[in-house]
Amino acid sequence: MFARSRRYLSPTLASSRERLAEVSQRTCQRLLEIARTALKVYDVHVARRREHDQEAARAGAVEAFRRSGYAATSLAELEEATGLDRRQLYNAYEDKRGVFIKALEDFSSMAAARFLEPLEASAADLDVIKSTLHAMVEMAGSDSGRLGCLICNTAREPIASSDAEVRDLVQHYFDRIERAYANALKRACSSKQLTLTSARRRQAARHLMATHVALCVLARAGSPTELLRDAAAAALSTLQ
Repeated sequence: MFARSRRYLSPTLASSRERLAEVSQRTCQRLLEIARTALKVYDVHVARRREHDQEAARAGAVEAFRRSGYAATSLAELEEATGLDRRQLYNAYEDKRGVFIKALEDFSSMAAARFLEPLEASAADLDVIKSTLHAMVEMAGSDSGRLGCLICNTAREPIASSDAEVRDLVQHYFDRIERAYANALKRACSSKQLTLTSARRRQAARHLMATHVALCVLARAGSPTELLRDAAAAALSTLQ
């Protein structure tokens, strides 16, 4: 009788085992899917955090060099400004010069986006020239403005004459300033806002470029806003 009962229960036990195995397999597959999704989310989070950390480090380097210049900025100051230790700085940039080159590139992109791209646009005109100089004068009174332009600050440092790459970066940015004003002047003439010959436009573009740079230097020197405002107004008055 016992044997018959065991034979009778065997199909039921076998079916239960099969169902249990099937459930276990589905559960394992689901857990694997959850794990894969969690890993993807984690990877995205880590990538975004790494990108944020890199951007913060680069912004810190720009501010450190704007504040003290290349020669006077120590590695210890860069460590504090970027949140990276010396080993991380060397791994990412090789040396202090590498950090500085990247800071120049980052600052050039940032400053160009704010002050030059509007002058370079197809809609640029006399009003854009005025608003650009006005924005520079107003920024001079801010904490950031008082640090000056990293490009202009660098032009006065020995590295600008001794390092060809640094010299090229500085000169390229100055050339871009002139071209930006030249574009705006040309379009202002096309729309009849101004009447200037080609030669006069070239002179005016260079005058505005010099004024642009001078405003940055004066801001760094802590000159009063009224002085900068008068300098900008004088440059604009020569266009009429």
